Amino acid sequence: PETEKHFRIYNTHFDYRGKNARILESKMLRDEIAKDDEIFKGIPLVITGDFNAMPQTEEIKIISHREDLTDVTSQIEQTFNGFDKPFDREKELKIDYIFVSDGIVCTATELWSEKVNGEYLSDHFPILSYLSF
Repeated sequence: PETEKHFRIYNTHFDYRGKNARILESKMLRDEIAKDDEIFKGIPLVITGDFNAMPQTEEIKIISHREDLTDVTSQIEQTFNGFDKPFDREKELKIDYIFVSDGIVCTATELWSEKVNGEYLSDHFPILSYLSF
């Protein structure tokens, strides 16, 4: 049924090579969302994407600094699989996120780690979150 409820969604894919580029991208995203906050007052938001940065990094802190945001993927430890090729598992484990603002409820979040014919379909595990508002 139509509810005429509105929400905002932002999806991004940050640079994978340069930390400085990711910091700038985080600031740009933060600033654009802040501008939209003035236009769309009270409308909840969802931010998703491949941030190519671990949870404790400055890039993620710039986004997650907002008190009204929750990382609904916080319990997920690994989102990058590298197609099972060797990579530095200490550096690149959780780099994909879903943040939601107040007003959006997440009832479940799942990581899809299945293979098809013995292969991952992506070098990242898809994440599914059930959201309502």
